[in-house]
Amino acid sequence: MITPKQAAALKWFIAKAKNGNVLTKRILIQLINASSNLTQPVSTCLTQDCQGYSAEEIRAAAKALNMTASEGALPLAEMMVLMGTDFHFSIQYGHYEDNERFNHIGDPCADGPTEMPLRYTFWLAPESCGRSGRGNNIVVSRQILDSIDISDRHGLYSSTEACRAA
Repeated sequence: MITPKQAAALKWFIAKAKNGNVLTKRILIQLINASSNLTQPVSTCLTQDCQGYSAEEIRAAAKALNMTASEGALPLAEMMVLMGTDFHFSIQYGHYEDNERFNHIGDPCADGPTEMPLRYTFWLAPESCGRSGRGNNIVVSRQILDSIDISDRHGLYSSTEACRAA
């Protein structure tokens, strides 16, 4: 568990990252919001032509999270360690079916059928890529994610923000 101030700082670092895709930033912030200060594993899946997302947008969001994690531009894994949590962000091609099995049919990196719509699942959980289960699966429509203001301080400086508003 992290404090609300730590959650605000994490969201602020994500929002202010110089590299990164705006959709990816909003997904990560929404996962943080839904995780109850990193006490509950959460996941969400973006699927081509569902909830208002195109294949290109989803592909770019997935690539941006992988680049953020692997190229060290925003060291999310290290930031999570500094906060003392086992939770971290991960992503995998595919989606959960009603029976809780993970379906990765159509994965562009694997052999097999490709007629499935493009879809990626994003997690914030103690184990990567759903190894700790689906967690609380949240639906993120375009309207929900577009409403996340990445220029906001996310409550990081709530005492000074209250003074400015007065």
